[in-house]
Parts: sequence; C-alpha cells; structure tokens
Amino acid sequence: MEQIEINFNKLLKLFLIVSIISTAQYILESVIYLLNYYNIINIPYLRQLASFLYIFVLILLYKISWSDDFKALGLKYQVDEKRIKRARYCLLFMPLGTALMITILYTIYTVGNLEPYYNLALLLFVFSIMMVCSFIIGIIGLVALGIYIYIIGKNANEKLMSIGGIVLIIFTFVGGFLIYITLKRLILDLESSE
Repeated sequence: MEQIEINFNKLLKLFLIVSIISTAQYILESVIYLLNYYNIINIPYLRQLASFLYIFVLILLYKISWSDDFKALGLKYQVDEKRIKRARYCLLFMPLGTALMITILYTIYTVGNLEPYYNLALLLFVFSIMMVCSFIIGIIGLVALGIYIYIIGKNANEKLMSIGGIVLIIFTFVGGFLIYITLKRLILDLESSE
C-alpha cells in the first residue's frame, strides 16, 4: 500500500478561516436582527455584507472539497471518492443562490413598486425560482460534504470530527472549528508516531 501525503497545515488554515468568517457572519446577522427588532438604527448594506461573508464561506467550502489534500484525507481513511464528487458539484449552486437572492432583494429595494415594471417583475420571478432551486441543490451538496466529513471522522475514530461534519451542515462556524481541532489532533498523533 502506498503512502498518502497530506498537507494538513493547508486544510487546518482553510477550516480555521471558514470558522472565523462564519463566526463573523453569524455575529453580524445577530446584530442586524437585534438592531431591527429593537428599531434602534438601520445601517445600510450591513445585510449585504453578511450575505457576502456567507458566499465567501461557501466558496471556501467548495475550494476545500476540491483540494487534493482533502481527497487524500478521505483516501487515507478509506472513504469512497464518489461521495465527495456529488458534494463538489452541488456546492457550487449555494453561492449562486445567495448571489441571486442579493440581486433580487437589491432590485426590489431600489425599484420599490414593481407594478409598472411588468418585465422586471417577471424577470425577478424567474430569478426567484432559480434561487430556490440553487438553494435546494446547494443544501444537498452541503449535506453530502458533512456526511463525507462524518465518515472520515468515523473511520479515523475521531468523534469530534464526526460531530463537526454533521454540525457543519447547520452551524458552519461550530463545525469548522470542531474539524480544525480534530485535524490539529491528527497532526499531533502523526508527529508522535513518527
């Protein structure tokens, strides 16, 4: 059996960046909700900033799923590569759906009343359908990625990584941090065994 070379440091950095940016996005969304709930202040474009952070996190997850190190990690713990192939293609639709949502909301916000603009309203309706389909396909990809990480954790006897894979689906910042901790522990175990 050939030795599989994995650059854990690259994966560590990517998952750490995912958890930090996801945490910032979650905090920003919470602040926006609280400011709107208590009617304190309306800061323009804050919601768009949170959406762009979310898109960036999804693009990073897409990059992680295509990285050779992530593939090698799956091969090291005997996870079938077919499982991640589905996630790779489906994950691409999630940032697309979020970008369509931003476009739709920004157009409605700037135009206001769409009644005199029948063609624009029809175009936004088509974009809305595309957005919903993109979200559904993207969520399927995110679930497939979470299951892939869960299986890697299960085969590596790392319960924290298995939990991180499942939590990554719902709370990206917590799942990314749990995976980061597990990868750090795997590095220490590999260094101590050498």
